[in-house]
Amino acid sequence: MFSTARPAIFCLSVIGGLVSLACQAAAEKVPVPPPAAQAESLKLIRSIFKTEYASTDAKTLAKLAGQLYKQAMQSGDDRDAQFTLLREAISVGVKAGDVDAAVSASEAMISSFRVTPAAVRTHTLTKLAETVRTSAARKSYVHAAMQAVNLLVASGDYERAKRLLTTATVVSRKTRDPVLIKQVRQRSKSIAAAQAQDAKMAKFAAILKTSPDDPTANLKMGRYLCLIKGDWKRGLPMLAKSNDDTLKALAQKAIAQPKDSKSQNQLATSFWDWGTMLSGVERDSAHAQARVWYRAAVPGLSGLSKIKAERRLAAAPRKPAGGGKVAAKGPRVINLMPLIDTKKDVVRGEWTHGDKTLTCSSGGLCPRTYIPYQPPEEYDFKIVFSQPKLRNPVFQVLSKGGTSFTWDLGGHGGRCQFAVRGAGRDNPTKFEQRGAFQPNVKYTSVVKVRKEGVQAFINGRLVSQYKTDFSDLEQGGFRGMKDTSVLGVGCDDPCTYYTIEVTEITGKGKITRKPGDKDKAGGPRR
Repeated sequence: MFSTARPAIFCLSVIGGLVSLACQAAAEKVPVPPPAAQAESLKLIRSIFKTEYASTDAKTLAKLAGQLYKQAMQSGDDRDAQFTLLREAISVGVKAGDVDAAVSASEAMISSFRVTPAAVRTHTLTKLAETVRTSAARKSYVHAAMQAVNLLVASGDYERAKRLLTTATVVSRKTRDPVLIKQVRQRSKSIAAAQAQDAKMAKFAAILKTSPDDPTANLKMGRYLCLIKGDWKRGLPMLAKSNDDTLKALAQKAIAQPKDSKSQNQLATSFWDWGTMLSGVERDSAHAQARVWYRAAVPGLSGLSKIKAERRLAAAPRKPAGGGKVAAKGPRVINLMPLIDTKKDVVRGEWTHGDKTLTCSSGGLCPRTYIPYQPPEEYDFKIVFSQPKLRNPVFQVLSKGGTSFTWDLGGHGGRCQFAVRGAGRDNPTKFEQRGAFQPNVKYTSVVKVRKEGVQAFINGRLVSQYKTDFSDLEQGGFRGMKDTSVLGVGCDDPCTYYTIEVTEITGKGKITRKPGDKDKAGGPRR
């Protein structure tokens, strides 16, 4: 019932709001495997996890659901096994009443296979509503259901949205959380309003079919798509054609994708100020869009501007109220941490993944690791790190037009600098402040790579900038890596990384090996 291609043996469950990086990076969707292939995979899965399947304990089943999901994400090109593992992770997660496990598995399936997302989400959430037992699980369920409702409303599927919201209403009451109950009740009212608004907007949609540049119709449809449907990708170009000079200028700036922190902060503030003049769903949508640009701007801000932006970031909704596409959405931010495979990418040292961390436990001869990601023409490379002892620095390996170079920071002397060929002690990029770094304290380093040069920020403070064509930059000391097209991180003494991410400014980067892929490079590149 869920496939648009072949029938599937499906034990269904949940929906999700958040999709893992592995799913975002998934290859083009493939057909659902035929029943015979699923049956063969299922037989093997049940034999491997025979003991866990025999249990009726919710904790054991929840653990099993997590294991099945993890195996699915590591199944590489074996699509039969991947689909069946996800199917089972969903089924077991539902049985255990584990919203997170079932949500992750269902979203991974939607991302990778040709199933019908709306049908999967509504059917599985309906089933999951029967098995959530704890207050925490019920709250998680309501949030997941609200995300699904938003997506259904954005696509115009009001009947499914209302049925699912009815189920979410019942579950929300069991949480006895007045704030959550109120949110669900308000969403019910907003759906009715959105459906009525859809009917009113039909005449403007008809005008745009014959007169796509009509300024009044573009204003009406643009505001509706952005603020009610949450579809900024379609709505902003319409506002840019509208007869409202303020919104027209705002839309044009967003579409132009500003690159520097000051312009990004100004754009975010404009969206925020627009939102303060609105109410309800419209206000939340405008503030969600402001959040996107504040997030892009914060690494390059300092002082009161940074404090103000961070406070608004914390207050703003993470998603557009309509649940649509947050497009013209500012630079794409990619979490690079999950891409690093410590068996394939490490050049030197002992590296391990923890719970949302990456740790190098060794020192000497520059422990370092590749990141299987080729950056675009312009980008920001951010790390958050701490060191138990301060002796030698941490470094970031960057790439620009085939030139690989490093940014050193920290260490006992507090020296930070780019590796400039032949510069020695007179390095023009050097920033040095003894005591600037302390052991067991987290620090944020952001390197901005632009066409005309580089800038480096520590905890939002600009500490180094250098105009260059990149021909005079190099990999310093023993930090060399043979593949000069990708990013990397390293440290001369033990270090823990809490964030490793890139913000794409101009162009799009390339993930050279996705989680679960076979090692195309044939092992670590030394």
